[in-house]
Amino acid sequence: ASMSSNMDIKLYPNPAKEIVSISLQNATEHMQKIVIYDMVGKSIKTISANNAQEVSIPIHDVSTGVYLIEITTVNNLKQIRELIVK
Repeated sequence: ASMSSNMDIKLYPNPAKEIVSISLQNATEHMQKIVIYDMVGKSIKTISANNAQEVSIPIHDVSTGVYLIEITTVNNLKQIRELIVK
């Protein structure tokens, strides 16, 4: 398996309001968990992705602002994306 860290991840919509969806465009990878961090690095939501390739996360209870989403795959590759909640 190639350990390239540039997994093709689609995060939409971004900015998001009610729900954010994360989907892996690369069919060989599956997501294990997703953690949303605020800008001080506190984790505010952890979602078990159960080996899915697409996950929708409800964020209506998340305050407006900028967050980091850390996606971990089954093979323990991590990728961080920025999410704007409006």
